[in-house]
Amino acid sequence: MILSTADRSAGPIATSTDAEIDLVAVVRAIWAARALLVVSTLGALVIGALYAKTRPPTWRADGLIQIESNSSRLVVPEALSQLAVDSAPSSLTEIEILRSRSVLSDAAAAVHLDWDVSPKFAPIIGQALYYGKFLNYLGGSFDPYPRPGEGLSIEYLQVPSEWINQTIEVTIQTGGEYEILLPDQAVLKGQEGELLTDNVRGLALELGQIEAPPGRQFEIRQIPEHASVARLAGSLSVAELGRQTGILKVSVTAADPVAATRWLDAVLSAYQNKSITNNAAEASQSLSFVEEQIPIAKAQVTDAERALNDYRTKQQSIDIPFETGRLLDESAQLETQIREALVQERDLSQRFTPNHPIFRQAVARRESLERRLVEVRASIDELPETQREVVNLTRTLEVAQAAYLQLLNRAQELRVLQASEIGNVRVIDSAQAGQRPVAPRTSRILGLALLVGLFAGIGVALLRNFLRKGVDSAQEIEAIGIPVLGVSVLAAKVSGDAKNSVPLVVRDETEGATAEAFRSIRTALRFMQPGAKSAALVLTSPFPGAGKSFCSANLGVIAANGGQRVCIVDADLRRGVLARSFNLSPKLPGLSDYLIGQATLDDVIASTMVDRLDVVTTGRRPPNPSELLMSESFDTFFRDMAGRYDLVIFDTPPTLLVTDAALISRMAAVTIVVARHAETELQDIIAVRRALELGGGKIDGAILNAFDPKRAKPSSYQYGSYGYGYKYRYSRHD
Repeated sequence: MILSTADRSAGPIATSTDAEIDLVAVVRAIWAARALLVVSTLGALVIGALYAKTRPPTWRADGLIQIESNSSRLVVPEALSQLAVDSAPSSLTEIEILRSRSVLSDAAAAVHLDWDVSPKFAPIIGQALYYGKFLNYLGGSFDPYPRPGEGLSIEYLQVPSEWINQTIEVTIQTGGEYEILLPDQAVLKGQEGELLTDNVRGLALELGQIEAPPGRQFEIRQIPEHASVARLAGSLSVAELGRQTGILKVSVTAADPVAATRWLDAVLSAYQNKSITNNAAEASQSLSFVEEQIPIAKAQVTDAERALNDYRTKQQSIDIPFETGRLLDESAQLETQIREALVQERDLSQRFTPNHPIFRQAVARRESLERRLVEVRASIDELPETQREVVNLTRTLEVAQAAYLQLLNRAQELRVLQASEIGNVRVIDSAQAGQRPVAPRTSRILGLALLVGLFAGIGVALLRNFLRKGVDSAQEIEAIGIPVLGVSVLAAKVSGDAKNSVPLVVRDETEGATAEAFRSIRTALRFMQPGAKSAALVLTSPFPGAGKSFCSANLGVIAANGGQRVCIVDADLRRGVLARSFNLSPKLPGLSDYLIGQATLDDVIASTMVDRLDVVTTGRRPPNPSELLMSESFDTFFRDMAGRYDLVIFDTPPTLLVTDAALISRMAAVTIVVARHAETELQDIIAVRRALELGGGKIDGAILNAFDPKRAKPSSYQYGSYGYGYKYRYSRHD
């Protein structure tokens, strides 16, 4: 067969202006990456399961409290309830009071949250080993680290101020004894249930029940008050059930159910005490004011009685008509009500601002009473002078007496309120922890891990598909004016496992898809310019890994099986691999030996196990491969080989790394560039064409190698072992 070059003009690169998302392509990319999705999902589930298993459990205790209105908070006589304002409870205000530092500090002190005891964890992953209960299966150097269920309690702890928040290490001994290592590296010994003191250092420690075998180590600390309050505040949650119900649900989380219940009970108790204290303080302030007014009111009663008696004696007793008596009674009642309204306003001013609806309602009621009093007094002013004077004096006396009695009653009621231990908070449900921990929520963590793993896999698949700039189809190569002679489908099973060798797929699977692809390439080569003068075919690629050696070897086998006399020349004098692919000794003389004159043409041609197929290996590694290919010896070799064989295939190095392919291409009939599916970029093929044209050659066709119809992932087969070796060798010699 005679092959020759053809002049083909390069066409324009096809571009797409369609910016819409191809949903079908997205689904195909995701489906192609299903193995990645399975791996990422399973990996995320494993990580999620380990995370859930190694997280410390968290228990929650819940309780319900009712915020009662002020008018109904006391079980006292009816008159006492008038001291309070009948208003709806302010839940938001009470929630903030419940979360206040004053309440939480009392609760933290009650349960000694400033005393912290914890097991000593192993380095780095100690907490995971402890909470995952892996320590139960470990021994030896892990013996000092406590297991879940082991612990000790602190009955009393006092440390000097400079040791606050510093660790004291406790080591359990036999017989209830223990040993402590202080921050100053001093060692003291103590006994369970006995107070250990060190007056010099200011240390006092008493351990309660110890539930751990000898050798276990624990760490105790006295943490600052603000840290203990912050710890309690972080575990506390308060929410109102419904709207304006006055029912609050209070929850506290802790490391165990007993601690959660104790903490919540302490919070509720401190809150109740704060409510009682506030009520008693309000009553005390009101009582002080009332007691100051009692002597004044008593003096006013005495003065009013004296004035009325003196006037009656002077006027010799005057009877008051019925209508005048009615006005007098109403006037006295109004003045008494106004006084009560003023006292009520004073009490309200301590709780509400002047613009509050309750305070404004009280002011409006007082102003209405004052207007009515003005009307009554105007009616009294119209009476005869004698009756008017008697009415005024009588009214003054009655008002003074009513005010005095009211102050006496108010003082007694306030004393009862001050002495009572009643607040406006009532506990409906006391603290109770659940039967199971609220965290970690394994099902939720695994569900989230499942979604994260799935979406992470999808994201990686889409990102990989988006970032991949490799050639996806033969149409992309043909769009730049290079015909594609064939597409080599990715082989599922190959031979040639030896290092630095390529698999001969067409020999092992003669009926496979890869063999059929190379038959199509052989057919295309037969019909390319049948009148050509040369039988030389050059195969090259932009970079290593495209599979040009694979294509050279398998194309040579297919052509030989088709009846042609074929010779494959391994022209990659730096990293040739064809010798081992055909089970030839690497010590055989090869192309480099011929070019330097140390071997004849017959010496370098080696027969193979395939009929009508010979191979010329690279021979010894020369220091100057490019110079050898430019020599007259290579021209002679090229002409002699073309005269002996129907087809001579030159397997050349990557064009974009060295100039060897350009040197040989200028003499060959046909030059084919090998592009690997989804890896070789279109711009690299264009760069190869430009490099060959500068050297006097050109690209006549292309082979799309290792095409994966499912596009599952980049091929795992590495045809041609170049890698860093190419980068190193070519950078040194060319």
